[in-house]
Amino acid sequence: MEVHRSRTRRIYGCVDCGREVVPGEEIWVCGECWEEYTLCERCYDASKHKKMGHKMWKETIIWEVDPSLLEKVESVSDALLKCFQVYYDRPCLGYRKYHQEQIQPSYTWFSYQQVFQQSVQFSEGIKEAYNFSASETKFVGLCGISSIPWYITYYGSLISDIPLVPMHHSITEVNLSHLLRITKLPCLVSSRHLFEKLIKAIVSAAEVQESIKEEPHQLSLLILINDFEEPYSLKSATTPSTTPQVPSWLKVLDWDDLFKKDRKTKSEELHSFQIQSVYQEKRNKSDVVLLLSTSGTSGRPKLPIVTQQMLLQQVQVPRQANLLVMYSFEPLRQSLDVLSKGGKIGVWSGSTARISEDCKLLRPTVFGATPVYWNLYYTQWKEELQERKRESQGVREGDIVESLNEDWFKRNTFGNRCRTAIVGGAGASEDLKKWIFNVLRCIVIDGYGTTETGGVSGNSSIHSGTNLQLYDCPEMGYLTSDVPCPRGEIIVYTERLTPGYYGDPESNAEKFITLHGIRYFRTGDIGQLVEGKIQVIDRKASIFKLIQGVFVAPDPLERAFSTSPYVEQVLVYGNDKMNAVGAVVVPSEESSGDIEEILRNEFRSIGKSKNLHPWEIPNTIIVEKHKFTVENGFLSSIGKLCRPALNQYYKSKFPTYESTFDEVKIESYKDTDPDSPICLGLRILLQHTFPKFSSIDPNVSIVDLGADSITLAQLGSGIEKRFGKKIALPTLAKVPTLLHLQMMIFGGTFLDMNMEEKREEVIDWKKEVSSSW
Repeated sequence: MEVHRSRTRRIYGCVDCGREVVPGEEIWVCGECWEEYTLCERCYDASKHKKMGHKMWKETIIWEVDPSLLEKVESVSDALLKCFQVYYDRPCLGYRKYHQEQIQPSYTWFSYQQVFQQSVQFSEGIKEAYNFSASETKFVGLCGISSIPWYITYYGSLISDIPLVPMHHSITEVNLSHLLRITKLPCLVSSRHLFEKLIKAIVSAAEVQESIKEEPHQLSLLILINDFEEPYSLKSATTPSTTPQVPSWLKVLDWDDLFKKDRKTKSEELHSFQIQSVYQEKRNKSDVVLLLSTSGTSGRPKLPIVTQQMLLQQVQVPRQANLLVMYSFEPLRQSLDVLSKGGKIGVWSGSTARISEDCKLLRPTVFGATPVYWNLYYTQWKEELQERKRESQGVREGDIVESLNEDWFKRNTFGNRCRTAIVGGAGASEDLKKWIFNVLRCIVIDGYGTTETGGVSGNSSIHSGTNLQLYDCPEMGYLTSDVPCPRGEIIVYTERLTPGYYGDPESNAEKFITLHGIRYFRTGDIGQLVEGKIQVIDRKASIFKLIQGVFVAPDPLERAFSTSPYVEQVLVYGNDKMNAVGAVVVPSEESSGDIEEILRNEFRSIGKSKNLHPWEIPNTIIVEKHKFTVENGFLSSIGKLCRPALNQYYKSKFPTYESTFDEVKIESYKDTDPDSPICLGLRILLQHTFPKFSSIDPNVSIVDLGADSITLAQLGSGIEKRFGKKIALPTLAKVPTLLHLQMMIFGGTFLDMNMEEKREEVIDWKKEVSSSW
C-alpha cells in the first residue's frame, strides 16, 4: 500500500456513499460523463435511480507498483519478461468476444501473466513446428490485422529472439512476393482471410526465382490465424470462394495447433519472480530483432532493420503512475512502450464501422491515427456545418460553429477520457489540428518521424537527442542560406537510426549520407527551421516539373484543397507536358449539382486565399466516384496516397500540351519570318503564348492578340526568365504595340501618359484577375 500511495496520482471514490474505492475492488464508471460518475459495487446494486441516464461499465482499481526493475534491461526479451513480471496481474490485451454471431458490448481482458504464458507457448510451439537454430538468423513473417493472436505472435517472437518481419495486411501480391524473395522467410504467420493472396504470392515468388535462376525462397510453413469469425470488412480480406491449390512443399497449420495443452512451459517461472531470461543466449545490441516493412508509397516496400538497441529505446520507465489505455485498430509498433508503463491495449472488433463503438467501450486515454482517418470526421463535420448554415439563415456563423463543436464533443466519439490525440504518418493541415483541438478538447500532437529514424519531432519541436540538419536542395530552390529562415532537405540522426535496409545496398547508398563522421538518413522531406522548430513544407520525392520548367510539390496543394467541404480525397497530378496541374477528386458524399464546376470555383477560391501560383490551380479536374483505398492499391498501409499506382492509372486521362516558351530552345526553333523586326526570342514567347497566330504583326498590341490576365502573367513570366526584364502587369497591358514592347525589354522604360490614347481598348487587369479567381 505504501508504494501505491507514493505513486498514485488519483483516488477513486463513490459518488453515492462517498468512500474511497481501494485497489483490487471493482468500480462502476459512466462511459458518457466527462466528469467521472463512479459507484462502488454496493451502491451500484442499491441505487438504481442513480443509473438513470448513465451508461455504466465495470472496472477494477489496479495497484500501483514499483517499476524500477525495468531501469536495467539487457535485451528486448529481458525487457518484455520484466514487464510481465512487474505488472503480472494487470489487464494487458483486450478484445470483444463473439457469442452466437453477436459482438459483445464489453471488452474481455488477458492479464500480463496470461499474455506471457501464451507468448511462451507460441514460441515453444513454433520452434517445435520448425527447427529454429540459434546459430543462424531465420525470420518469421507476420501478416494480419490487429488481433490478440497478432500480439501473442509478436511478443512470443521477441522473447524467444526470433527475428520478425511484420507486414501490413493490405500488402499486394507483388510486394509480398518481393519480400519473400528478399528475406527467405521459412515461416509465415497470417490471417486465414488472406489465404488466397498468400498462396498466389508464394507461388509467384517461386516462379520468378526459378525463371531467373535465383536461389529459391525457403518458405515451408504457413500458420493461419482465426482472428475474427465475421468476414473482414475490407475487400481484400474476404474469404475466397474457391480454395487455392497449396504447393506440395508448403505445410499449413492452424495457429491454435501451436498450443498443446499437455506442454509444460517455462511460463510457470513467472510465479517465482526469478526470471532472468526464457532463452539464455547472450544477445548483442546490434542483433536484428525486426524488419519493418515500409508503406511502399513511392514504390516497392523496403525493409529497415531494427536492432536490439533500437527497440530498447521504447522502454520508458514511468516516473509517476499514469493511466494508459490504447486502442489498436492497426498493430501498434510502440506497444513495448505501452507495456513498460503498465498500460493496456484493446484491439478493434474487426470493422471500421465499429471503431467509435469500440472506443466508447474501451475509453482510451490516447487515440492516434493518420490524417486520412481524421479527415473522415473533419469532412463529416464540415458537411454538418453547411447543413446547419442552410437551416439557420441569419444566425452568426461563429455561433453555429460553437454549437456544432459542443454537439460533437458530447458524442464522445473516442470515449470520455481521451486526453491526447496523435496525428502521424503524414503531414496534417493547421485547419485539421485546430478542428481536433476544438472538437475533442484534448492535447493534439502532430508527430513527425520515419520508420528508419523513429520519432523526430512533435508539434514541430525537435525531440531531445535528435540531430537534425538541413541539406541544400538547389534543384528545387531550397537552400540553407535562404532568408528569413534556412530551408532544405531534412536529414536526421537519432539513437534509433536503422543500420540500413535489409538486402538493398542501392537504397542504402541513396538514402544515407555521412557528414563530419555522423551518419544521417535522408528523409526526402523539405523543411524549414523557424525559431528552432522544424516545419515540413514540401516533399522531394513527389515533385514534378510542368512544361514551363517550374517544379510543383503536390503535397501542400493536396492539403490546401482538402480543406474544401466538397472534397473527401484529392490527388494533384502533373508532368512536363502540362502547363498547369490537374486533380483527381473523390467528392464528399453530400456533394451534389455540377460538382466539377463547384470544385473549380472552390479551388480558385482556395488558391486566392493561399496565394497560389496560376499553374498550381487545377486546369483539369477528374471527378472519381470510387474512393482511394488500401484494397485498390491507391492508398499505402498508413493511409498515404500511393502515387506510383495513382499516376500510372490516371496519367492518360489528363490532356497534354505542346511546350511553352519557357522550355523551347531558340536553336531548335524553325524561323518562319526571318525579316520580322521583332527579335526571334520574343517571337517564340509570343507564338507560344498566343498559338493561334502563325505570324506576329509588330504593329499590333498585346490586347489585339487576345490577351487576358492569365496570358499576361505567362508572358510577363517568360520575359523575366528569358530576358531578365521584370514588367508589372498593369504596365504590360498598356504597351501599344509589340515593337514598343521590344524597345521596353531592351531599352528600358519609355512609356508616357498618352500611351493609353493610342489604342481603343485598355485591359482592366485588376478586375479581370479578381473575376478569374
